[in-house]
Amino acid sequence: ADPGGAAPGGPGGPAGGPGATPGVNGSTVALPFGLVPERTPVLGSYSTGAPQRTQLTTQWYRLDLAAAQQDSAYRVVILTVAGRIESVAPDGSPLPGQRLRVEFARRADDGNVTPTGELTPPTVGGAPGWRNLPIDLDEIPAGTTAVRLVAAAGEPDPMQWLAVTPPRLPKLSSLNTVVGTTAPVLGDFQVGLAFPCQRPFDHRSGVAEMPIWRILPDKLNAQVSETWQGDTGGGPLGWTGLLMQSRTLPAYLAEDWTRDWGELQRLTRLIAAPTAEITVRADDRWGWTNESPIRTS
Repeated sequence: ADPGGAAPGGPGGPAGGPGATPGVNGSTVALPFGLVPERTPVLGSYSTGAPQRTQLTTQWYRLDLAAAQQDSAYRVVILTVAGRIESVAPDGSPLPGQRLRVEFARRADDGNVTPTGELTPPTVGGAPGWRNLPIDLDEIPAGTTAVRLVAAAGEPDPMQWLAVTPPRLPKLSSLNTVVGTTAPVLGDFQVGLAFPCQRPFDHRSGVAEMPIWRILPDKLNAQVSETWQGDTGGGPLGWTGLLMQSRTLPAYLAEDWTRDWGELQRLTRLIAAPTAEITVRADDRWGWTNESPIRTS
């Protein structure tokens, strides 16, 4: 997991708008995954006006590949993107979108750069919303000390826009390290057996413990969780959604970085409240006791 989320942007474009506080480069787009607008620029071709041809070449960002590979906590370079990116379908057919490539170079002390290679970032589902594209450090050419992004649009199309933030090298930790084994966790039914080290939130005398983490399955099965775990099914999402705010933490399956394994969320109370004081009373009743129903006229 990358300890560090807001919800992805909607289908029409990145979240945010004119009412949002401008970030470091004047963008009002809401950033996901805990990225801080005050120090994270947003670049791209999304526009509310007439579509037009766009081209983007970022500055060179420092990347000491040799030093990063010596620390096992650094495994991938992450590109946070939104919009539709040109890619290849499983059957080999091209998928339309904006062309994006990552260029690598070796930068000398005098500032001159020597290209070492380039690649197209991997495909990750969820377009056009915000998502993270992980690039394994082993795929980056040896000797690389700088990286930049290059994007080019095809024919102007209001549905084919692209938004990117600068590449970053996150320090990753295992889920057991981030979540631990004692914190209360809301684990969806589909993933319960996959995380035996995490402690499910407790119930006592009909009162539920407030979880501070939620582990979801992949996107397809997560839709199922929203039904029987939701308020209409009497599930915990009925009250966690009212009392808590969720934030997605970027998380990846080691050595299979682009696989949709599921999602890790941090749950935060919207309003601080004291711990409930529970009074338990034992009472014997005859089997033919008839009391008023819960719902009375």
